[in-house]
Amino acid sequence: MLTKVVAHTSSAPSAHPRAVGSKAPLTRLSADSAGIAVAGNAKSNLTKSSRTTAIPKDGTATSGKAPKSKLSDLAPVLREPFNKRFVPLVRQYLGTLRPWQSVSIHELQQLHRKAFGDELSRQSPLEERDHCFRLIHYRMDDWHSKFASTATLSFEEVIKDLSASEDHGGPGGSDPDTSGPDQQSQAILKSTDDIGTYATWLLGDAKRAAPFYWRSWNGGVRQEGRLQSDLIVGTFAYHLGEVLAVPAKERVLEYPVGALTLATLGVQHALTHYSTGTWSPPEGRAGFFSEDNYGDTYNFEDGVEVKDRRLTRVFKVVENLSDEEWTAIYTAAYAIVKRRKVMKGRRGKNSRGVGGGDAAASGVAKAASDDDELMLAADG
Repeated sequence: MLTKVVAHTSSAPSAHPRAVGSKAPLTRLSADSAGIAVAGNAKSNLTKSSRTTAIPKDGTATSGKAPKSKLSDLAPVLREPFNKRFVPLVRQYLGTLRPWQSVSIHELQQLHRKAFGDELSRQSPLEERDHCFRLIHYRMDDWHSKFASTATLSFEEVIKDLSASEDHGGPGGSDPDTSGPDQQSQAILKSTDDIGTYATWLLGDAKRAAPFYWRSWNGGVRQEGRLQSDLIVGTFAYHLGEVLAVPAKERVLEYPVGALTLATLGVQHALTHYSTGTWSPPEGRAGFFSEDNYGDTYNFEDGVEVKDRRLTRVFKVVENLSDEEWTAIYTAAYAIVKRRKVMKGRRGKNSRGVGGGDAAASGVAKAASDDDELMLAADG
């Protein structure tokens, strides 16, 4: 089977239905336990520009042999607001967009002014390819990558827990049955074969029948907790930690649909490359957590292009989550943020941890059938 990745160009119109500047009605929801306000279909204050930034496909802001920019390349007065203001604001904004969506220089300049204030932003404006521009793209790349690394570390924590305990429930179902498919989640992980089998079971088909999407799998019948498994919520908690670094009055009211989609895809990435029982991604780009590997794509089958909406499939589900489901996700993720903060304090700054972040501690196309696109439809 040949595969063609959908080219994502900055000149193409956004496929994100809640794009910046949309005029959908605002529905506000307060997630008091997390100390943040969230909403569906909210309008952002940023406006799009037709002029977009051309970043190489590898996601870096430099090309050729140009040396990487360093924080020390910024004027001393800019360094603290860069880390404490600009980075969290940009990452918060990224979380509301469709994963790997292009961000224009105009959008970044608006966030830059908000972060640095009118005076500093006039004295040191953000320009394409300057040190600040390069540095913020490094931080944007780091933000994307962190979803995969957090998901991997979260799964390794699960492996450790299940290897040491005889009384547990799996992350794909905290209340599993004693027979049927959920029996797999009760096996003690004593070997790499056990780990590989468990990862493969959690992954399922990565579409409709995937236990890792659910808080309770229940043998695949009347599943509960859509996108609320420990692995997904634990990975999403990384982004929540970033948002909590933004002052409350500057937190956006849009649901972080992109961040939750990336958290879900990050868990898929981790489980896929743990299916052998050890962490074994392929060499080179094939092993990257990238749009090329997880964005929508075309497969050639019998001489016909068949579109695989592997990103859109998840993104549509995230967009259609209810306020109640978002509240449950936020509440569970916030508890994890607090727990990790305590654990990080006990281990010390040099210890390896999960999440936290710098700011907070891809012819004729044959469309897939509608049923395939209705992944994660809850049983009635």
